[in-house]
Amino acid sequence: FPLFGMLIFIGGAVLIGVSASIKNKVQKKFKEEFIVNLVKETYPGCTYNPKMGLDLKKLMEPGFFRRPDRYFSEDLLIAEYEGIPFTMVDYTFQDERRTTDSKGHTRVTYVTYAKGRHMVFDFKREFNQVVKVLETRGLGANTRGLEKIDTESIAFNEKFDTYTSNPLTAFYVLTPQIQEKLLELVRKYHKKEKMN
Repeated sequence: FPLFGMLIFIGGAVLIGVSASIKNKVQKKFKEEFIVNLVKETYPGCTYNPKMGLDLKKLMEPGFFRRPDRYFSEDLLIAEYEGIPFTMVDYTFQDERRTTDSKGHTRVTYVTYAKGRHMVFDFKREFNQVVKVLETRGLGANTRGLEKIDTESIAFNEKFDTYTSNPLTAFYVLTPQIQEKLLELVRKYHKKEKMN
């Protein structure tokens, strides 16, 4: 019986390893073939690379997050939507955790504290004020010296938090049309993500 139990355990471990390998291959093929075509169909003329991302300096530039100990970035998309150029990537930020047991052995693990989508829009105008639109709260965004405002759109306010150094500039930039386009873009991308 102990030998039989050991054989079942080893067989189960092998099956789990093989199924994980097959799953990864299928996901990779699906992403590299189907998703690439879907994105290029949605945003004609775009540049999309599922293996590329942005470097940490670029991700930190807007001051949306605290600096991670480790990060990953992929799914770089450079496209245009309704005449507005944008860049979008997926990101994962992790904190390092160190624990030491009673024998003095140190164990290092990484805990994800932020995971999502980073978008940069080019409005072709220079603004000397700051407007930050945050979809996810609690990521360590630097909002010091900025005022939190609500727009006239309840749907936009429910989805995003908006901070600015000048409310007039924020209302100038975030026109009702821009707010609707941002909501539409997020809906579109989330729909694509659910298919992944």
